[in-house]
Amino acid sequence: MSDTVRVLHILHSMNRGGAETMLMNYYRNMDRTKVQFDFLLTFEGKSDYEDEIYALGGKVFHVTPLTAKTIGAYCRDIEQFLKEHPEYAIVHSHTSSKSALPLWIAKKCGVPVRISHSHNMILENPFSPKEIIRKILKKPLRKVSTHNFACSKDAAVWLYGEDCWNQGEVNIMKNAIDLDRFAFCKETRRKIRAELGLEDSFVVGHIGRFDRPKNQGFLVKIFAELKKQKPDAVLLLIGDGELREEVHQQAEQMGIGDSVHFLGVRNDVPELLQAMDTFVFPSQSEGLGIVLIEAQTAGLHCFTSKNVVPKEAEVSELLQFISLDESAEEWAKRIMQTDFSEERVSRAKEAASHGYDIKTSAKEIETFYLACRK
Repeated sequence: MSDTVRVLHILHSMNRGGAETMLMNYYRNMDRTKVQFDFLLTFEGKSDYEDEIYALGGKVFHVTPLTAKTIGAYCRDIEQFLKEHPEYAIVHSHTSSKSALPLWIAKKCGVPVRISHSHNMILENPFSPKEIIRKILKKPLRKVSTHNFACSKDAAVWLYGEDCWNQGEVNIMKNAIDLDRFAFCKETRRKIRAELGLEDSFVVGHIGRFDRPKNQGFLVKIFAELKKQKPDAVLLLIGDGELREEVHQQAEQMGIGDSVHFLGVRNDVPELLQAMDTFVFPSQSEGLGIVLIEAQTAGLHCFTSKNVVPKEAEVSELLQFISLDESAEEWAKRIMQTDFSEERVSRAKEAASHGYDIKTSAKEIETFYLACRK
């Protein structure tokens, strides 16, 4: 029998989202002879990270997607899977309040370590059907999880409640990154800007799924105002999602389509950050905003949403918070007040001092998983 601890992570997919990328950062930097990751997904297709997971020694399994109509099938699939795989003593679920379902089944099946993980702080109409369901599931979640994890205090309080946080019942698992990969490099900057044909441009960057919480529609309005002051400005949008075409049409209608570049999902994000001159992230809902840590490490001035993005994302003086109540014109004004002429340097040391060095963080979570086995 192998001494390797296999941890079963439950998510929708392993595409290039924030939580998924965070998990891969940890997975790559662990001693995989001691701890291995496997993934139970509701995504029916092949995920972006699937080949790498297999290459690292992990496994990927699929169950029925969870919807209002498929709850029964989803729960039956989870139960059957856990009964067929008694080797999993640790189940780590990343599906917000919906983690109550797989963790309840895991408890029923005798899994001793059941981890709930909060990656976001979802701000919706409290009377919307989705929010009502989330609220209903939060209470049983705390009864079926043995350990509560979160990426920030705000994400912890949102899912588990203020009392749970105050009583020290939440573990913060930092969205740590490989700082060396994101450290600023002049040579890389020149190379990527030349490849993109942006040598003489003022490059505004953004990374995120194309959905309502990421607020790319407002970002395009901010960029349009910036372009009035900076005619050579271009906007790089990295990511994909259901609203991509809507945002593309918005840019065209505003007459700035030629200056907005949709780069899609990329595996060279560290290099693309080097090419940018500033990073704008007007998110409406965020558990942390790992891309802000990456962008600051790359020495970029960053602008993000006040009272939405947690203060934990501020690892350097390069991050500025602006209220979403402010107009696009005011956002552009604040951005252009920044001195971009200063010598750009990496902020890797600052990020490391705030606990975002993946090499240290991976060792800590590896030790936690190993201790759970004893």
